Amino acid sequence: LEVGPGVEDLRPGDRVVGLTEGGFGPVVVTGAGGLTRIPDGVGYEQAATIPVSFLTTYYGLMDLAGLREGESLLVHAGTGGTGMAAIQLAQRLGVEVFATASPAKWEVLRSMGIPDDHIASSRTLEFEERFRAVCGERGIDVVLNSLTGEFIDASARLLRPGGRFVEMGKLDIRDQGQFPGLEYHWFDVLDAGPERLRQILAELMELFAAGELRPLPVTAWDVRRGREAFRFMSQARHTGKIVLTMPRVWDPEGTVLITGGTGGLGAEVARHLVAEHGLRHLLLVSRRGLDAPGALELRAELIAHGVEVTVAACDMADRDAVAGLLAGVA
Repeated sequence: LEVGPGVEDLRPGDRVVGLTEGGFGPVVVTGAGGLTRIPDGVGYEQAATIPVSFLTTYYGLMDLAGLREGESLLVHAGTGGTGMAAIQLAQRLGVEVFATASPAKWEVLRSMGIPDDHIASSRTLEFEERFRAVCGERGIDVVLNSLTGEFIDASARLLRPGGRFVEMGKLDIRDQGQFPGLEYHWFDVLDAGPERLRQILAELMELFAAGELRPLPVTAWDVRRGREAFRFMSQARHTGKIVLTMPRVWDPEGTVLITGGTGGLGAEVARHLVAEHGLRHLLLVSRRGLDAPGALELRAELIAHGVEVTVAACDMADRDAVAGLLAGVA
């Protein structure tokens, strides 16, 4: 909507994405350091899957763990938002990826190019034996963790000497002393600081624009159903990211076409749009147009409220007739 002094790389009207506090509302005030432009071809809902998931995994894997080409990575909960982001980032680097998920979601991991012997359940400790059969004594280089309890211990046993354990879930934080011979990091993405977050965001957007990364699968909920969305999220039945969308805002300068517009229901819809949404341009369509009963009176009523009203006769089942009708809308 507007930018403050000192903000030179963003302007009102830019499509932006980023991190902010109090974001579930119609207007947000935030620091420019947490925002960047959305690449062309990426929609708002898709863009909303990027900041937390990809920022978190990028910072954890690249900045903290120093993940490199040719290494191996174990990603727990690999079909969640951060898990899928981590797999994409690792595969782009040329990293061997092991992943866990509930068995019902294994097909998602397979679709991402992970072979069956690199997939295991996130609900049992079987993954330790299954993955050790593949990696052997060389072990795994990095673990990106979101599990708790014995799952942490089993994951740590899979790491090679000097391996890196990155704690992302923070539900069972341990001490470095419990991981002799290993690096242990627990973190929050905001630890990176605003300047580093901005750098990572900019780099991520370049990768998305180049097609080297893909937005995550989206399950979208209207923000007014936010409680339902968070309840659904807590059940972990989704893959990718849950996104809250804002209600569509009517453009008062646009035109609304109402089919059956001269009938009883159409007339009520027209009155509602004028009274509640401030619409000023209506196109009411019916088979008989102004010859329909009550059409002249409805038009006069709406015009009296300062509305520009066109009443047209059109058979909405006739494709050419509809095309002609739409072509006449300013």
